[in-house]
Amino acid sequence: MSIQWEGITWSLAAATWLVLALLPRLAALRLPPPPGPPTLEPGPEPPAVASLLVSGARARRAAVAATVLDLGARGLLDLAWRGPSLLGCRGVQVPEGTRLLPFERRVVERLRTHLRGDEAPVSALLPAAGRPGSRRWYGRFGREVAAAARDEGLLRPQLATGPRRLLLLAAIVPAGLPALFVWRSGGLGVPGVVAAALAAVVVLVAAWALLPRGDRATPAGREAAARWLGVPEGLEAEPWQGQAPLRDPVPARVLAVGADPDLLAAFQARRPRTFVGRVELRFQRLDDEVVSWYVAV
Repeated sequence: MSIQWEGITWSLAAATWLVLALLPRLAALRLPPPPGPPTLEPGPEPPAVASLLVSGARARRAAVAATVLDLGARGLLDLAWRGPSLLGCRGVQVPEGTRLLPFERRVVERLRTHLRGDEAPVSALLPAAGRPGSRRWYGRFGREVAAAARDEGLLRPQLATGPRRLLLLAAIVPAGLPALFVWRSGGLGVPGVVAAALAAVVVLVAAWALLPRGDRATPAGREAAARWLGVPEGLEAEPWQGQAPLRDPVPARVLAVGADPDLLAAFQARRPRTFVGRVELRFQRLDDEVVSWYVAV
């Protein structure tokens, strides 16, 4: 076999394997489901899980913000608006025996260990973007949220363990072809054998790195995402009347709908209102307390 045909054969084998490796990733690239029927009851999923289903894994900061507000709505965090759009934490109040999901406990422990004095802005207690350890903290938070979603049957791996092993085994074909060509040629000597071995190692390492490792939503996960996306429609059909205190669980959970990666701005005094997808969060002082309510935009 000529060198030209050997190159073509190897290219076809490598391209075939690469297509097989990319198929699970392409299957996971689905558009968000259409919004479900209008509702003000988004469902039992934690806001961080809903944020993952609706906005994807990159909306980690938004998922953390939604988790903080949900914990406050459940009475586990003593939260208060310190200004038009600055959220403060005055204490962590988790009764003994309270069951928390791992990512919820991560947020609680972060606030508990970094809270000094009577009150501090939530934004100062959470890891700041770009600071040492921030990426690791948010990465672990995201993995714990994904694990919770998988436990509920809302996510599944892009590639199951069996097909994953078969795909890695199939990488032996493009990895071993260079060595086969060298052996068939009967030439090139020791340098050729070493080069073929190095090429095989490089191909196998690249194949291992390219194996799909992400998650994809199950039918139940897409159904849950559609239900959460129906909340803005519900707000349009039946706008929230009056003011809803922070500890009202329904409005606090609504924050996960269409979560924006910049949702952390809700914790910073940069603007008097924050947009979360198609849901607008507003603030108003009532009886010397800053309370919040939600309207559709």
